[in-house]
This record gives sequence, structure tokens and C-alpha cells, in this order.
Amino acid sequence: GFATGSQFINGRDYYGITLPLGPDYGGPLFFAHYSFCGLDPRGLSDRYADYWQQNCNHARINYQHCVENPHGYRGYGPDSWGLTSSHGPTG
Repeated sequence: GFATGSQFINGRDYYGITLPLGPDYGGPLFFAHYSFCGLDPRGLSDRYADYWQQNCNHARINYQHCVENPHGYRGYGPDSWGLTSSHGPTG
């Protein structure tokens, strides 16, 4: 069902890491982690992506965003492994 959405296919690089699918920068990690609570993405692929690689790259981009901290948010840095469902324009 998501394959027809305008943000489904990505293919752009963020912090030198390619994100095959999803919104810019991958969005909150909740999107990926919750989706795979009952399904192991290792070895799961289709014509759009290798979903293990998608998940790993999403987490790496999220972490790198915290390290780079482009908006200067307090608490972001190398000790932040990523943002989850609280991610949004207001905090």
C-alpha cells in the first residue's frame, strides 16, 4: 500500500548514507522499528529495497543527524543513538 505514496522511493544520500525508501532523512526511527516488531527484516527484500539495509541505513542517518546536530538542539550529540516517535518540528 505504501508503494504508491509520493515519499515511498527515496534513493538520496544523507550524511553519506543512502536511504532507499521513505521520507527525507528517514523520519522517526519508530516508523522502522515498530514495523519490524514481529518481522525480522534480515534477508527480506523486494524490487524496492533490502529491508535490513533500509533499517540499518535509517538508524545510521538518524544517529549521524544527532551527532551533526544541524539545528543546535540541547542533548543531541554522539551519545544520542537516534530519535524516535517524539521527532517533530516542535520537539
